[in-house]
Amino acid sequence: MPVQRVGSTTAPGVRAPRRLEEVLPRDDWWRAQLDPAHHEEARRTHPQNPGELYDHQESPGYQSSMTAAYDQHLNGDDIGERVDFAKYNAMHDSVVSGLGKDFDPSGKDGYATSFPLRASSPTPSVLNEEIDGRRLTVKRDGFAGTGVRPDALTWYGRMHGAPNVLIETLYKHDEVERLVTQILDRLYADLDGSETDRDRFKAIGRAVRSIHIIHPFEDTNRRLNVHVLLPRLLLAAGFQPVIFKDMDQLFQGGRSLDQIADALQRGQGLDLTSDDLEPTESRYDRPWYENDGPAVAGTTGTIVIPTFSSLQTPQSYYEPLHAPAPAGGYEHLEADGPGPALVHGQYAEMGGPGPTMKHPPQTKSGPGGTVRRTDTAGRAELTEYLVGALQQQPAGHGDQAGPDGQRPPEQGRG
Repeated sequence: MPVQRVGSTTAPGVRAPRRLEEVLPRDDWWRAQLDPAHHEEARRTHPQNPGELYDHQESPGYQSSMTAAYDQHLNGDDIGERVDFAKYNAMHDSVVSGLGKDFDPSGKDGYATSFPLRASSPTPSVLNEEIDGRRLTVKRDGFAGTGVRPDALTWYGRMHGAPNVLIETLYKHDEVERLVTQILDRLYADLDGSETDRDRFKAIGRAVRSIHIIHPFEDTNRRLNVHVLLPRLLLAAGFQPVIFKDMDQLFQGGRSLDQIADALQRGQGLDLTSDDLEPTESRYDRPWYENDGPAVAGTTGTIVIPTFSSLQTPQSYYEPLHAPAPAGGYEHLEADGPGPALVHGQYAEMGGPGPTMKHPPQTKSGPGGTVRRTDTAGRAELTEYLVGALQQQPAGHGDQAGPDGQRPPEQGRG
């Protein structure tokens, strides 16, 4: 079977794929393997081999696993092959190969995976993105404590006692392959239609951001998506990997595609072996939690609340009550700030910054009866529906993310 390449190297503007050793000496691979925020500590505590830092902390086997992943997926002659789910899953197997344990897909046995957004709210393009006909993420506040789940892939908010905004998965584990495949198929369609480097950076950045927000595995997602998949896609497109001080924030969901494309483009001119690391933008030259404050007042925009499902049993709470899209389509208004501001409600009412619940006109039948939802409906009508639905709920499910509670949010290296 012929190798499928990212693109024809004879097409205008398309570069030949590059192997990692062509742009970064093997002795410096640790710089791309570790979180750049820990580079200084790694050089100070392990001057002979900075890449072993995590092996002496919480992840014995980290360096050998990442080096195996780099040899197999970033430095081979097949670097130009397209990444499908089988190859993505092989990347995951590589990054855990030396850890002595494996990690299940998110959603296995009803458990969710949480991770820090590292921003005040998702960027508008994340709020408007759909994969497999479902929203990539929605705001959790309106559903908290109701036992009702939105028909979305993730939700975000302050939850589980965490001091910062988290994103948490909502899909089943057996959906992971389909979701990742759809994102990768979209990536290569975007690359095939790209005419400029910026188009290619946006396509790559969008794919990595979307997969990372989905968080396909219960752990090791950042090392897989940001430290293996991202450089793989850049090298395959003829670019070099990028290393910035704030790599831990770039694909969490708080940065726009323009910001990501700017970073990937600027990173092409930086020395990957330099100890003097730069942030993607000067305002990010500080720890991420110092940027995680309230949303800026005065932003505009709304998003559509998706159809939602009723939590009947731990096994079935993911199953949505689907409703057809209205003839006129959904209303998507881009916000000019860090996230949509409230339009039909107040911050105190909704529990924090984020969009109000706005949905298309439709009549909906559910466990609470039949309701008419109009395009100007707000919290009162939604509350009426949720109360009716809750009257049909079995006791004891409440706000659980799955049987026996919730796994702790992913922190640190990922």
